[in-house]
Amino acid sequence: LQGSKSNKEKHTIKKYLSRFPVFYHTPEVSRLTISLIDDYSNSHGLTLPDAQIAAVCLLNKLVLVTYNVGDFKFIDGLSLLRPDL
Repeated sequence: LQGSKSNKEKHTIKKYLSRFPVFYHTPEVSRLTISLIDDYSNSHGLTLPDAQIAAVCLLNKLVLVTYNVGDFKFIDGLSLLRPDL
């Protein structure tokens, strides 16, 4: 949504995203996010948004599908999948 150019484009994006489940930020996500930042921000440059994404995936046993595997590959227990181009 952030990069959308018009309200029409926002509507299209929202319609597409409505097909997927929503995982809300919870106290457990906050705790794990902080732990990931503590463990990996200095050593691997993990950023807060990426830590939040990883925490949601870890807690919900989800596979993270991303082109940016390098941003996450060092996180223990996180399942990653890089889509084919």
